[in-house]
Amino acid sequence: MIARWEQGRTDIDRLIDQERLQKVVPSRELADLMIARARTHLQTAAAIAASDPTAAFQTA
Repeated sequence: MIARWEQGRTDIDRLIDQERLQKVVPSRELADLMIARARTHLQTAAAIAASDPTAAFQTA
């Protein structure tokens, strides 16, 4: 059984009803890919922070 949260549930349900959010099937493969990309972005941001802080902020 999956535990449900209650804080904010009314807002989320409303946004789903308004089609501003949609339910999606969880994908471990996609989640792992997104985390790997985020780590790469953070490494890039750290590498350029001293020379181009604005770009580092945007990349992070």
